[in-house]
Amino acid sequence: MLFLGFGLRPLLEETGLDRQVSHYFLVAQEKSSAKLMEKHAVRIDRKRGIDKYRRCRGKHSGLPKNWLVFSS
Repeated sequence: MLFLGFGLRPLLEETGLDRQVSHYFLVAQEKSSAKLMEKHAVRIDRKRGIDKYRRCRGKHSGLPKNWLVFSS
């Protein structure tokens, strides 16, 4: 444990591996966050489309004239 605390950390800082690893973690986190936000935007767009047509009323071609259909 002493080696990890006193020996490995300065070695990683000296070689620059700590910055490189943290950069890779940051890039991976940004990519996953971007994918999550894209999925969230798609869900919102779908919900808006469903809500838009949920209460619309229209005539069905197979029904008699002046017959209104209430879609649910």
